[in-house]
Amino acid sequence: MAIKGTDVNLRGGPNKKTASVAKLNDGNLVEVMYYKIQKDGRWYFVHTLNGQSGWVFGNYLRNRRSF
Repeated sequence: MAIKGTDVNLRGGPNKKTASVAKLNDGNLVEVMYYKIQKDGRWYFVHTLNGQSGWVFGNYLRNRRSF
C-alpha cells in the first residue's frame, strides 16, 4: 500500500488522540500488518520501509497500483 496525502500521521495507537510518532508523505510505501475497526473508521497497523511501525487512518492509504 502507499500513503495518500502530505504530513500523514503515523500514530502510536489506533485513534486521532494518540501521539504521532512520525509523518508520512504521498507515495511512501507501507506494509499493512492488520487493521482495527473503530467508530471513526478503519485504522491500519503498518511498517514503513525505514523500519518504523504505527497506525494510519484508512482514508490515507491507497493501493500501489493507483499511482
